[in-house]
Amino acid sequence: MANYPETQYRYAVPVRARNTVETALDVYMLTHFTGDETFSLELAGPLPEVCPQHGRPAVSRKSEVVQFWRTSRGIEQVTAGLFIWEFLRRILSVLALRRFRIPVTVATLHGTWPVCGRCVTRSAVLRWIAILLGFAGIPMIIAAFIANQLGVSRIPVGFIIAFFPGWLPCGLFVACAAHQGSRDFVRFDTITDQEHLMLRVGPDFPSS
Repeated sequence: MANYPETQYRYAVPVRARNTVETALDVYMLTHFTGDETFSLELAGPLPEVCPQHGRPAVSRKSEVVQFWRTSRGIEQVTAGLFIWEFLRRILSVLALRRFRIPVTVATLHGTWPVCGRCVTRSAVLRWIAILLGFAGIPMIIAAFIANQLGVSRIPVGFIIAFFPGWLPCGLFVACAAHQGSRDFVRFDTITDQEHLMLRVGPDFPSS
């Protein structure tokens, strides 16, 4: 859900190990063991005041924890696209009578990211989409409760379909994807070296 320039370059981001416990995610990373190596990083220095996605001057900085999942391709950044792909793949595996496994965060990167006005607008739109879809089922639940109290015995088929599978699970799935998309301010390559993370940037992003 993020638009990146067709021509992309790589920017080596200075990082360092992070041992501070400030959020619930920090506690999770320190206490949750999956059998895979887990690690937490933070920016060792600020990025240039230029939006990595669009190469425009930054209008603000967004503090966001970038999460990474271990996939068949390696340790990949969690983006809206990866979220959709991994969950659909796992649902298909369930249909093939295989065990459903929830993706696990194995790495985090804490930092503040320079964003342009376009990124701010896109993030706000996606966040509102996530909120509206997330709460869309509540009026239907209330309506069903009132109908039950009034003794309504037959609920319209369209209403049932709108609730399931319309809102649950499809609407909630889209809401989760939109929420993730609202947090996608930067895009990193698959991690192969914990000391050298490569940020995808446009041609106008300063090289130093």
